[in-house]
Amino acid sequence: MKVVIQKTDLDTCLTALIMGVTGSDKVIISKGDAPEEDSKNPDVLCIEAGGSGQTQWNNFDHHNEGSGLHPACLQAYMAAGKDDAKLKRLVDYVCIVDDRPKDHPNVKFPSLSNLFSGLLFVELNPVAQLFKGMEMLRMVLQDDIDPFDTMPDMEEWKEYKRAKKENMKKVEETLKKAKFHTAASGMKIGYLESDFIGGIGTLYGGGMRFCDNV
Repeated sequence: MKVVIQKTDLDTCLTALIMGVTGSDKVIISKGDAPEEDSKNPDVLCIEAGGSGQTQWNNFDHHNEGSGLHPACLQAYMAAGKDDAKLKRLVDYVCIVDDRPKDHPNVKFPSLSNLFSGLLFVELNPVAQLFKGMEMLRMVLQDDIDPFDTMPDMEEWKEYKRAKKENMKKVEETLKKAKFHTAASGMKIGYLESDFIGGIGTLYGGGMRFCDNV
C-alpha cells in the first residue's frame, strides 16, 4: 500500500496504526497536500495530507478551514468500524493533544506526548519517526498503559525521555528572556523568541492567552 503523509505527529501515527500500515508499505512524505491522483485513489492512504473528510477515498485529515471535523485518528477509528475500549481511550488522548492542546491532561512527566516529542528529537527521518511512533503506541496498547497517566520507565523510551527533558530545560532557560505585556482589554500577552520546541505550550501554561514563537 502507498501511504502519503506531510509530517509525523501522534495523530498521523495512530491513524497509520489503526489503518494497518506496515513496514512493507511505501511511505511518501509530501511537502503539501497529496496530489489528486493519490487523494482520489482509495488504494492510497493519505493521512493529514489533504482531502479532509473524504474517508471514502482513504483520506484522513481535518485541517481544511471551517471543516469542524474530528482528528484523523478518530475518523480512522470510525471508518474502520473499531470497537475497542483501550484503543478508543488512546484515540481520545491523541484527539486532545492534536485538537485541544490547552485541555492536555496535567500529568507528572513524562506524558505520552512528552515521550513522542522526545522521539522526534532523537529520530530525524520522518519515515522512521512514523514507524517508531507507531511502535510506541502499539506498546501502550499491548502493555495496557493508560495514555492519560504518566508513562512508565521503559528501556525503549529512555532516550526519548532524556531528549525531551533536555529540550524542556533549554526552553525554561530561554523563558527568562520572554517579554510580557498587558493589552488594553486586560489580556496578558507573552512573546518568546526561541529555536526550541515547546515555548508556546510553556507560555500557555503560565496563563498566557496569546503568544508567538519564532
